Amino acid sequence: MTSYYDILGISQSAGIQEIKSAFRRLAKLYHPDKNPGEKETFAGILRAYETLVDPSLRNAYDRKLRYQQQQNTSAERAKSKTWTFEEREQRRRKYYEEHIKQYEKARPVYQTREKPENPYNEFKYILFATPLAVAILLLMFQLAQAPDEEVLKSPPLAARLEDKPSHQKDFSAPFASSFGGEKKDSNSQLALLLNNGMGLDVVICLFRKDKFIRSVYLQKDSSVQLRQLPKGKYMARLAIGRDFDPDKKGMKGKVKGGFVGDVFFYFTKSSFTLDKDRTFDLDRNLYNSLVQVEEEVFFETKP
Repeated sequence: MTSYYDILGISQSAGIQEIKSAFRRLAKLYHPDKNPGEKETFAGILRAYETLVDPSLRNAYDRKLRYQQQQNTSAERAKSKTWTFEEREQRRRKYYEEHIKQYEKARPVYQTREKPENPYNEFKYILFATPLAVAILLLMFQLAQAPDEEVLKSPPLAARLEDKPSHQKDFSAPFASSFGGEKKDSNSQLALLLNNGMGLDVVICLFRKDKFIRSVYLQKDSSVQLRQLPKGKYMARLAIGRDFDPDKKGMKGKVKGGFVGDVFFYFTKSSFTLDKDRTFDLDRNLYNSLVQVEEEVFFETKP
């Protein structure tokens, strides 16, 4: 079985920086933009990276991996182990079995006199056993209702809870100050609905004729609608990561706002025209059409 560590070419004791370096190296080789035929390979690399870079998901995966390795080791030992019995040992066991049977037949059987039943004792046992049975049932019911703290803290359950749709955090126009501020058209009633289905948090910045128009922060599995957008063709830049902090300083202190976790910067290859209300889905299909760039390139703007 190929583990996520094998896919990234690292050891199980690798640190976060080593995992990131391995992912960047493999992304340059297998990204669909460079190798369209390696989409499945890159998807496996991305899945391995997203699991190992998250401490809670990595702990859960390590426990599962250790269990599978133990099961494989036990199966190999069972296959390699052979059982041999000599003929002399078989005859010895057969002799003792026959000897025991003969002894059982020859041993006298002693009959014991049964004591007369006492109705009072039976009634006493019933009075004692009934409250005990009720107490045990109540205890079992409470244990079944009360959640186990260790179970709630386990990574698999925590991962499932994180997968539930979260509410949109109110971060006002991230990166807007770095691009010169937002542009709104009070005479325009156009609206753009953004749906984030990429599985990570996203900051999307909209540009029109290389000029910054609007930016918005979207948590994973959330949506937001932008209004008062000017008509025309738009290009988008996306910063993708985890746990956005509006006070974080990026690009050597020149940019305000950024992700606390891993962050990647992308450009969209093609533009889209906004002349009526539209919906823009941020999903895996969009992800495959993005071009990855460095942080400095992401914040470059033409005069």
